[in-house]
Amino acid sequence: MNNWKSVWHYQMIGFGTNFGKIGRLRQHLMILSSVRADRLRLKLDNRTNLGQMKIESIRAGVSMDHLSRVSVEGADGAVLEPDEIRWTDETAIDPVLPGQALHIVIDFESLEGVRAFVQTTSNRNWNSEFMWLDQQANQPENQQANQPSAEPSAKWMDFSGVLPAMAGINKPTAAFGISQTDLWTDESVRTIALFGDSITHMSFYYDALFDRLLKAYPGKFVLENAGIGGNRLCYDASKAPNMGENYIIFGPAGYGRYPDDVFSDFKPDAVIILEGVNDVTHCWQFDLMDEIPTTELFCGRLAEIAAYTHEKGSKVFYATICPESAFAEFDWYDASEQLRTGINDWIRKQNLADGWFDFDLAVRDPKCPSRMKPECNFGDGLHPGTEGGRAMAASVDLCALMA
Repeated sequence: MNNWKSVWHYQMIGFGTNFGKIGRLRQHLMILSSVRADRLRLKLDNRTNLGQMKIESIRAGVSMDHLSRVSVEGADGAVLEPDEIRWTDETAIDPVLPGQALHIVIDFESLEGVRAFVQTTSNRNWNSEFMWLDQQANQPENQQANQPSAEPSAKWMDFSGVLPAMAGINKPTAAFGISQTDLWTDESVRTIALFGDSITHMSFYYDALFDRLLKAYPGKFVLENAGIGGNRLCYDASKAPNMGENYIIFGPAGYGRYPDDVFSDFKPDAVIILEGVNDVTHCWQFDLMDEIPTTELFCGRLAEIAAYTHEKGSKVFYATICPESAFAEFDWYDASEQLRTGINDWIRKQNLADGWFDFDLAVRDPKCPSRMKPECNFGDGLHPGTEGGRAMAASVDLCALMA
């Protein structure tokens, strides 16, 4: 049995835009563990970036006062070329317990041609902070709006202090150069993967499900996030002219990326599939009229994913598509809503998956089923927020998931 378990996994999102070079920077990640462990390894990830990622040192542990040195092939640091992935050496750490924070501190000498990082919105289960290491902080050289200060940078800052261009995007929590943290555990642990679009990626329902699982099964599960904002199941990233080069953040079609993004670095015991809100809106929103999916096409892709997952020996659970009343004012909304409800009807009636969870029912307004309850709404009529995530997680049958 492979007892390396990924306690933190997010997709490395390539943003298309070159944010430039970032100078000497300290990155501090705080990640909640769901297992008991005393060994660690990290996946260093320089995918889609245009230049080298130079790491001076890596340290990790349960206390900032007692961090263990993490080496890469015996060395303190590492240099990753563009698109290179490397794992650190196995490292002994002080024992970490379920629900306890794990600290990972990476000192970068530089990151060149930065185009990618992992990112989320809710920050209850992991968070990040940053500090410039040089007296004169080397911020991204092509961002003129925030010039380096001549004063020493001896205080922590959030992600927007590193990349000001990202400050207005849902207050992102983000990290450079790392996309997975594995811990070695001697216990029997189930791996659960959440696959989907921004509703998964933003982590409100991820965090709430983590809390439920931690209370019911401490030390017995790990939860992976394989969401990409804007992702569609049936078609690749929506290439809308008014979006410029940033369109690639939406990722390749879900049915195409599923094998690599869910099964390449770990084997899940169960997967929850939540895709569809972008399939039923982007085609009209971005005038992609040749990419309007039929119910048959979309559900056929879901069926293919279920068959693939079962071939791999894992369980798969579908989730219904949440309301998307953000687009109610557009003349195509009725067609979009008809497609969404048709897919949801199919999910509720099919017997291909090992089960399904009714996220639509969990967050919709009983007085107007085509919109979310106000308390569940993130504020844009499309994404569930904190309360919406809790409602979605509460609808998940934990016994089915962990069986």
